[in-house]
This record gives sequence, structure tokens and C-alpha cells, in this order.
Amino acid sequence: MQGCLLSMLFYAFYNVLLICIANSSNKSELASGFVDDVMFLAISKSLMETHMIIKDLIECIQGTFDWSTLHNSPFELSKLALMNFLCSHFDTILSKPALQCSNPNGSVTMQVVNTVKEFKYLSVIFNSRLHWSAHTQKVTASTTWWTIQIARLFCISGGMPPHHICQLYNTVVVLAFTYAADIWYTSIQRQRHSGSVAVMKELLSVQQRAAKIVTGVLSTAAALVTAQQIHNYATMVVYCNGSGFEGGIGALTMLYIDSEETSSLKYHLSLDTEHTIYEAKVKGLSLGLYLLSSFNHQLWGLIALGSNSQASICVLTNQCPHLAHYLLDQVYTAAEKLHRKQDCLCSTSSRCTMQGMDTTKQLHT
Repeated sequence: MQGCLLSMLFYAFYNVLLICIANSSNKSELASGFVDDVMFLAISKSLMETHMIIKDLIECIQGTFDWSTLHNSPFELSKLALMNFLCSHFDTILSKPALQCSNPNGSVTMQVVNTVKEFKYLSVIFNSRLHWSAHTQKVTASTTWWTIQIARLFCISGGMPPHHICQLYNTVVVLAFTYAADIWYTSIQRQRHSGSVAVMKELLSVQQRAAKIVTGVLSTAAALVTAQQIHNYATMVVYCNGSGFEGGIGALTMLYIDSEETSSLKYHLSLDTEHTIYEAKVKGLSLGLYLLSSFNHQLWGLIALGSNSQASICVLTNQCPHLAHYLLDQVYTAAEKLHRKQDCLCSTSSRCTMQGMDTTKQLHT
């Protein structure tokens, strides 16, 4: 029954004898099957011998055709296909093989099997030369289509929230383009510039579009405009960043007052074998708070603390133990110190205002 959760298990028992027709002890025979799709592979020194092996697996006693009759599961002979994997260009291409299928009424059906250069088996497009260009084009087209469908679900008002979009993308789109990736995908070797470079470039553009949807960033231009407006209207802006260079990991913080750079701090963590860039970006936040705490007057107006790391910003609300949690403790401590100092300056300023404006000006100098 279609939709039954046990159907996959029932199929495993149903077609196990069909797959066992190939002799597992014979390295020249191999059978593979899933549900109602079955494949036989024959390995030999010539195409003629491989054709004879395949023909014997299908027509022999207790072979494929006998299994079909015994289990009342007739084959659609027109769907049979043969693919030749040539060892060299000098191999002779043989004529199309013909199969004899005995019918229950005693008649015999002759079926000529077509030879194909490409064939889709279990949603993977195989090529006679084991080139995966056709399948990678299918993967790219499928990924693009799914990404467009998910983009239609996203809307600034009334659409799915970003975290639901992220969950849908991971459970549907990622599984769609990583299906059977261990077969058609080759790891990229940067030194030799080899591997699945072309398909990776195409998938990267699709991934970037999906990342903008998941993070809620509509466009890079809009984000730059927002950052420029904050830089122009804020009285103080602190930019925090972390990076790696020549085997080292470090953090940098720069303070702008009225759109002019006034001070900066640098911190070198250690070698990139001991620390990560993520740790440096978190360290940059604590350096930015330290710069704001260095002022001996109360901070007024719009004050912005910026970072280009989404991971560092999102992890600030995570109180569970995780990677580089000690650096987050430093951020929390610096923030609490800044609040205590500002609260103290605010109360001191209020008391001095009651005594006279001169004392207040002296404290704020």
C-alpha cells in the first residue's frame, strides 16, 4: 500500500531473491536494487563476455524472468536498458542484445534491449564514461528551483520567520543537492585546481542567495545603507573585528566619535593552530566595551557597537557551555562594568548639579 511506513521493509523481503540471483562470491557479477528498481553489473575483459553474463542472469533457470513469473510481477521489457562501460576507445561496440522471455501461456516474447549512453538509476544520471556533467546540471537546476520556492515563502511581513526558513532549507534543499554526493562529487584540490570545481561555483551562488533569505538580509546595498546611516547619526560607533594573518589570530577595535576615528585597540591571541577567527571576533566585542568604559564622563546620544560576525552576535544570548565560552564571560563582565560605571557617573552628576554648574562641568571635562 502506497504511503505505508512498512512498505520499504516489505520490499526488502519481496525482492531479496531477485538481488541474490547474482553470485556474491563471483566478482564478475553484482546486483543492486531498491524497491522496484534493479540493476545488474557484469565485469569482464570484453563486452561480449559481459553481455553473456547479463543474458545468463536474466534467462537462466531461477533467473530474473523465473522470479518475475513466480512472484507475479511481470517486467516492463520496454524499460530495459543496457550501458557499456568501455575500457578503451578500441573496444568494439556490439549489436543490441535480444532476450527471450517465456510467457505463462507457453509463448515466447523477444525483446531487443536498447543501448544507452546515459541512464538515470535511483535519481542519479550515469554516463557510459562515468562523467557526471549531466547529473551536476540536474543538481544545480533542482537546487535553484527549491531555493526559488523557499524565497517565495519569505516575506518581510506575513511570511515565514527566518528560523523556519532555515529549518526548511536544511531539511529539503540541502538533502536534495547532497543526495548521492559521495558518488558524483569529487573533493577539490586547491593546489592542483582539480575536482568538482564547476558545480561548486554554481552551487555557491545558490547558497549565497539562500543565506540572504535565511539571515533576513534582503540585499547587500540595503545593509550598507543602514550601516552608513548609523555611522553618520551615532555620536559614538565602535567597530569590532577579528581575523587571521600569516599564521596568527588577532582582534581589532576602532572607536569613532562624530564620524572621526579617535582610538583603537589591538589584541593578538596566538597562532591559528591554537585559536580560531570566531574567538578573535568575540574578543573584539570585549575590546569595544573596554574602549567605552575608558571614558570618565557619562555617554550621551546614540552609541553603536558593531560586528560583522553573525555567529558572535547570535551567541550572546546563549548561556549554555560551548566553544570559547570564557571569551563570552569577558564580554558579559565588560558590559556589566560599563553599566555600573555609567550608573555611578549618572548619580554623581545629579548630586553635583544640585550644588552648582561649575562642579558639574569639572566632572564632565
